[in-house]
Amino acid sequence: MYSWLFLFKNLGQFQQILKQQIRTVFVFLILYLIILFPTLQMQGTATFLLIHLLILQGLCIICVIMQVDPLLRSDVEEGFLDLWLGNQGLGFQYYMVRQIFIGLEISLPVVMLLVLLMPTLSVTGKMVFCILSFVNMLITSLWASSLSLLLAKTHDIGQSLVGMVLAALLLIPQLLIGETILEALAINTIAMSHLWLYAGVSIISIALNLSLAPSIVRLSVNH
Repeated sequence: MYSWLFLFKNLGQFQQILKQQIRTVFVFLILYLIILFPTLQMQGTATFLLIHLLILQGLCIICVIMQVDPLLRSDVEEGFLDLWLGNQGLGFQYYMVRQIFIGLEISLPVVMLLVLLMPTLSVTGKMVFCILSFVNMLITSLWASSLSLLLAKTHDIGQSLVGMVLAALLLIPQLLIGETILEALAINTIAMSHLWLYAGVSIISIALNLSLAPSIVRLSVNH
């Protein structure tokens, strides 16, 4: 009973996925209009192109951080995670399935919006930007999920905000290297050394998070 199929059936209900996708699109577009409006007078300049890329990149991360916490918190508060672990379900198994659905519910609609709103870039530049955005969202989802699980039993909104801030801080290596890559994209040059450095740092971050995931899932229902 407690298998991959059980997780997919209980975490991946169609109506829930669709509702979350619509919410993601709404949140992204509202934030996009609010943040982009003050920069419109710079439209057509190289600076505007870089700002546009940074805004889109930042919105990807904000959308994930804002929406991951309620999903993971509900799994703990409603007793689903406790039930799963109590019936010999694996914490890593739960964590991976939850990440798959976060990808469908949040990352997928955001990537579609990126394609629609992406500024003028070369074909290679567009591919790099989409990959960069997707990897950043993946790493954001992993760290935001871990912190949400650790703070799930605290009902103080302040602690949830602290978790969001900490999730963003854990992304600093990716963001710093990513900004350098975006600056290069704005002038149609891509340094392979920066891409390799970004890939290396990202792999380390993902591996570290996944190695900690089983312990974090256990802690979320025991503390």
